[in-house]
Amino acid sequence: MFTHFGRLRTRIPLILAAAAAILMCAFLLHGIHADAAEERVKTARPSINGALRVSGQNLVDQYGDIVTLRGVSTHGLTWFPDVIDPRVFKTLAKDWRCNLIRLVAYSQVYCEEDDGAETIMPLLEKGIEYAIENDMYVLVDWHILEDNDPNIHKDQAAEFFEYMSKKYADVPNVLYEICNEPNGGTTWSDISAYANEIIPVIRANSPDSVVIVGTPDYDRSPIVAAMSPLTFENVMYTFHFYAGSHYDVLDAQLRVALDRGLPIFVTECGVSEESGDGKLDFENAAKWFTLLKQNNISYTVWSLSNKKESSAFIQDVVEPPFTLADNELTLMGMYAKQLIRGTDPASINAEGSTGAMNLLEQIKNVFFTAGSQGINAAMDWPRIALYTLLAMIAVLILSGVYALYVKSAN
Repeated sequence: MFTHFGRLRTRIPLILAAAAAILMCAFLLHGIHADAAEERVKTARPSINGALRVSGQNLVDQYGDIVTLRGVSTHGLTWFPDVIDPRVFKTLAKDWRCNLIRLVAYSQVYCEEDDGAETIMPLLEKGIEYAIENDMYVLVDWHILEDNDPNIHKDQAAEFFEYMSKKYADVPNVLYEICNEPNGGTTWSDISAYANEIIPVIRANSPDSVVIVGTPDYDRSPIVAAMSPLTFENVMYTFHFYAGSHYDVLDAQLRVALDRGLPIFVTECGVSEESGDGKLDFENAAKWFTLLKQNNISYTVWSLSNKKESSAFIQDVVEPPFTLADNELTLMGMYAKQLIRGTDPASINAEGSTGAMNLLEQIKNVFFTAGSQGINAAMDWPRIALYTLLAMIAVLILSGVYALYVKSAN
């Protein structure tokens, strides 16, 4: 018995080292799994997160985890059709890490211009297909503006959404925005009446799709919706802001609506003035986007175009085909790129540089652009480096202990 005990005693260091190595491997695997799960929520891709739904105030994925979509909005499709290009969509998805694109179909163009619908629909359907190919969610926007009341073209809207929801009934990528910016004298009662007719049209084909409903005064009065919300499930309500024009008063509107439990989706926002032009207020923008981040609010930034105005991402002198290379982007485009990549809004350098983060971003982009979504989801480099170092230390300790054991045994 004492002989067996002696042998066991000589093996104790080896047993302890092996146990330590096993624990280290378990820690490493758990860390990678946790990081991948965190990245799944942060990145939110249809191939991983599936169809989205509304839970309380939040947008959640097929697993019930809260997700936030960060994306871009096109300008009017008929005015800037060249952004509907597979190379543009690929760059947005891979380099910008964009997981949402809003496709803007101006209702007035669709309903009132000759061949308006015939011009919009091919661009819209191409955009949806490119978004699907690049694993992005896509927001189909019925963009009322000068036709300030959505009821003006309600019948055409019903036909439009009946067609779209039927064609993409089983596609988890597609969300619907049924009226962009109700304005003028349009009331919440007017909008509710419209929504109560249009939403059932969509639900008949796509029962669980997320539908986003505009609010009065250019989507700047969400409180009235909070006081009398619609009865449908999987509905969110629109809020818009432009940092160059909107400050504390509008901020208060959003906060009150959130306090009342309203699920908010910022389908359009920007750093310029509300006209889409004028000054870029990056300081105020940081406050706005921080507020959205703190409340898990999804958004798209205006606008993916080369229009000659300060909100456009692409310089107006750049001719298509666009690549979205940095030398093509405006100051607004560089800001939007960093924002959508997930850079903390308060730390974005408005001149387009993230300083010391650039090398890390470039390394991650190599993997993201070249490989699959799964590779990107696992690539949290600081943690991976730490875990690898700890694993190497464990192996060295194990090797040293084993060498001592062999020497003592001999």
